[in-house]
Parts: sequence; C-alpha cells; structure tokens
Amino acid sequence: MATEKDIHCGREIHSKAVDIVVYKNDKITPYILVEVKAPTESKGIDQMKGYLNAEGSEIGVWSNGRKRVILYRPYPKEFDDTLPDLPAADKTIDDLLEEKKTYFEYTTTKVSLKDIVESMEELVLANAGVDVFTEIFKLVYAKLYDEQEAKLHRADNEIFFRKYRDPSKTFSVINDLFKQAIKRWPGTFYEQENINLSAEHLSIVVGELERTRLFGSDLSIIDEAFEHLIPEVAKGKKGQYFTPRHVIAMAVKMLDPKADEYVIDPAAGSGGFLIGAMYWVKEKHLRDSEEAMREYAKDYIWGIDFAEE
Repeated sequence: MATEKDIHCGREIHSKAVDIVVYKNDKITPYILVEVKAPTESKGIDQMKGYLNAEGSEIGVWSNGRKRVILYRPYPKEFDDTLPDLPAADKTIDDLLEEKKTYFEYTTTKVSLKDIVESMEELVLANAGVDVFTEIFKLVYAKLYDEQEAKLHRADNEIFFRKYRDPSKTFSVINDLFKQAIKRWPGTFYEQENINLSAEHLSIVVGELERTRLFGSDLSIIDEAFEHLIPEVAKGKKGQYFTPRHVIAMAVKMLDPKADEYVIDPAAGSGGFLIGAMYWVKEKHLRDSEEAMREYAKDYIWGIDFAEE
C-alpha cells in the first residue's frame, strides 16, 4: 500500500496524487485506488475514472465521509461499473458478487438516500434516457417488497435485491421483484409496467442502492430523496411545494394526533406530514411498537395527491 501516489497521464504526471493505492500481491500492480474528499465536496467520480484509466486499476473508491462510491473497471471492458462493497483480502470480485446477502446484514442507520440518488445520477441516470424519478420510485418499491419478504417470509432471510455478476440476471431478478411488489401493493403502478433501465445501467444503480436497508428505517430519507428528484421548475409549474421539516414537526405537535384519530393530507406530496404524524402516534401512544404503528397506519393514515404523471 502507498499514499499520495502521483498519477501518470501519458507523458505527463497528473498535478494531483491519488490519496491511497492498494497493490496486488506482486506489490507492483495497482488494485484499489482511494480518493478522500471533504464532506462539502460532492464531485469527483469522473476524476476517479480518469485515475483508473491511467493506472490500469480495477477498483476505485471515492468518499467524502457522507457517501461512498466504489467504481469497478474490469479490463478490457469499456463500460464503467460499480461494486456494492470491497472484496475481502482472500476473496475475488466474483466471490463478492455471488455471495448471498441477508436482511440483517444491512444497516438501518440513517443514511442520506438523497446522496445515494445523486451518486446514481452522476454515474448513469443523468444520461440513461429515462424518467429518473419514476425509475427510482420503481426500485424503492421493489426493494421495500424484497426486504419485507426477506424479514417475514424467507427462512434464511436472504435478500434478492442486489447486484449479481451478470447484469441480465440482475435485471431479471429486480424486475420480477418489482412485478411482485405491484401485486402486493396495487394501485401505484400498472400491472404491465416494467423497469425501463438497461440491464447494465440497472446493475450499477442496484449496486449503489442495495447497501441501504429501507424497511424499518427512518422514512424521512425517502421523503428527502423524493424532494430532490423533482426539479424546482417542475415543482413550481405543478404547484408542488414542500413544507420544511421543522414546520411539519411543529404542525404535528400542535395537532397531537391520537391512536384512534384519522389523519388525512389532501396534498400529500412525498408524505412528509403523514410520516411525521405516524411517528408521533407511535412514540406517544403506541409504546414505540413497529407492528402497532403499521396497523395504525393502514387504518388511520390517508394521503391524497394529484399529478399528471
């Protein structure tokens, strides 16, 4: 391993060195490059791609302390890929992508889904030729379904929503989960709908999203990502404006909803107010019970919204 290694680009040496280099067993061939940025910096993936090209490394890690992206470039493949994690010292990349994952292996700590979405946009979504909001919504739908199934109905708690070695397998598995989610929770998508991302693009996106457990986590992380995905111009044109979270918290506290009272939001949007009310009732009246909260939400939490799409 080495630090502050100069990057050679053709005949010139790059003006900035890469922070960390991990070599293969021959101690000559760069295997993993690591670039660490300040928390205020959000760009750098393209720079890391350039480093991988220059050094011939397979793996590049970019992090600003809040989010992390692991790039993977298997030569001579030209398509830039990602990995959900780093392989252990005694494991290969194939081992990493083929090993089973279980529900309880994934963290429930509050991570920013918005940061993950921004990374996915920078990697592929911005130029994928699809409606980014709709495709992310489909993936969240499929992932929530898979996590619920893994926790409640699979004996080994295995997670299927993950990146596989073969992009076509990844697409097949994730699209099937999405179709099953539509049947479980009808009314949001048409039964004939499918995921519209290409297999290669979907593989990258899933690799970024799979590390975060959504089921049982703070639902405000989805609310935050929802706000990010609708551009400011589109919000204004459609009259969609998002209430600041501290205002939502104040309104819920003043309203003080009870466990036997209905809560309805006629302009629900991303559901921020409804989520706040649901967690208020859970904490104040349901003894912090997740199961009781789910039963309460099914009967008493209602949201209405309208959009052309």
